[in-house]
Amino acid sequence: MSPAGAPDGAAGIERQQTTGWEAGLPAEPVEPVAIAYTAAGEPGPCVLDTSAVLALVEREEGADTVRDVIQLGSAVLPWIAALELHYITSREVSREEAESRLLLLANAGVRVQATLTDRLLRTASALKANFPVSLADALIAAVAIEENAILVHKDPEYLPLRDRVRLLSLPFKSVP
Repeated sequence: MSPAGAPDGAAGIERQQTTGWEAGLPAEPVEPVAIAYTAAGEPGPCVLDTSAVLALVEREEGADTVRDVIQLGSAVLPWIAALELHYITSREVSREEAESRLLLLANAGVRVQATLTDRLLRTASALKANFPVSLADALIAAVAIEENAILVHKDPEYLPLRDRVRLLSLPFKSVP
């Protein structure tokens, strides 16, 4: 079982020994101030947007916060964010790097949320119908709402949802 309670190989991602960004992580994580805790004192769940994962693997500003969230052991990657990460990396780098990035996340204990329930469908639909967000962002935000989680992101498109979902906004990229 993975640290998040999902079976090894969840969502078709197998665990293997790798080296990568996680190899240099300190033994004790630095806890981000914005992370919520459950009544039992455990870190609450955090949903990772594609932009947050890309910040981590591409070592952008905010990467340390994403690393810390993952180390806390309650990070969730919605299936649509996994798909975005894979196709963007395949297109911009290589398919091998796309596979490697998914594997790194699995090895780090990130749980892939891979089920589209009726409730999730309706929550995402309501967000898409009422806010100026992409379909992928509506689905990712809906996962955060349904998981009662904090949404970790670098995407200003989520800001109109701040009254509906708890946001941990990483530094946005500046436009040249």
